[in-house]
Amino acid sequence: MNINTESMVGSKDGRPYVMIKVTDGTQGQMSAEEAVAFALNVLRCAEAAEQDAAFLAFLCAKLDMELPNAASVLNDLRVFRNPDKQKGIEPK
Repeated sequence: MNINTESMVGSKDGRPYVMIKVTDGTQGQMSAEEAVAFALNVLRCAEAAEQDAAFLAFLCAKLDMELPNAASVLNDLRVFRNPDKQKGIEPK
């Protein structure tokens, strides 16, 4: 998939916008503020994907876990690191 972006200024309101065009012909626009938030989210997701891949490789290579079991542990980690789903650590 190829996604292209262009900066633009609204002809009616003079505000900054970002035009997004996808190779399948889909296109849309968002405010500059929305585009920055979207870009930060993409960067965070890319970093999380890299970390998840490294963790999965670690579980398989160093702890000799089978891929399905390692994937299950990775899913548990994802839930644990999500503050909305995290319940905290209970004392023993």
